[in-house]
Amino acid sequence: MRSVMMCCLLLLLVSAAAGAEGKSEVALLLERVKPALQGEGEVGGNAQLATWTASTPLCQWRGLRWSTAATLPRELPCGNLSAGLAHHPVPDDLLLLLSIRLPASALAGHLPPELAAFSALASIFLAHNSLSGPIPLALGNAPALSLLDLASNRLSGSLPLSIWNLCSGNARLSLLRLHGNALHGPIPDPAALAPNTTCDALSLLDLSANRLSGPFPSSLVTTAFPALRSLDLSDNRLHASVDSTAQTGHTGEELKGPIFS
Repeated sequence: MRSVMMCCLLLLLVSAAAGAEGKSEVALLLERVKPALQGEGEVGGNAQLATWTASTPLCQWRGLRWSTAATLPRELPCGNLSAGLAHHPVPDDLLLLLSIRLPASALAGHLPPELAAFSALASIFLAHNSLSGPIPLALGNAPALSLLDLASNRLSGSLPLSIWNLCSGNARLSLLRLHGNALHGPIPDPAALAPNTTCDALSLLDLSANRLSGPFPSSLVTTAFPALRSLDLSDNRLHASVDSTAQTGHTGEELKGPIFS
């Protein structure tokens, strides 16, 4: 059964990558990400996303930071991006998206799976919006994502097992904040992805104020997340209990934050 699930997940990830193949990251942002985040029916469009246009200098596109393969991980200065797409000195196909930061920006759409196709995207901060729908399975395949904050939206569905893929490779997930959504079902055990899966860079995990249920995966605070320092699972429907000092396996520092309420 597990092998069938993994095969289905792989097909979904490959499908998302195939849809983005051959497009520059600028084109992918305009054609797939912008309309998905904006959603339908908003009169006049979203004020923040309205700056993402070919005629606007890239340094004025709200909430975005850019780089190139030659300058990673440094952000390109605005002087390099001070013209519209047809005139700026860095070709589109060399630009790499570093981060998306649009908290409290009246986004009313959904999370597109194409977010996983940006090769250098390290941080996504979209908290306090009205994004709905599931967390895409493909998001777990984002190659560089380390900071993910989707708190206080209207996300639904289950927390995908694929999210723990962000713990390996170059992604090195260090912050995952999903509180204040409508996620339901169990918290997936990282060990179900692969034996001995660890998130050794993850220091903050906040899944509070959702509809998560079922047993608490003890591996979250024992072997899977040795660097975890802040854990909040309160206001869910989880059962079991965790002694944050006796069971975490941490030495020298107590795990902080509410667990259950």
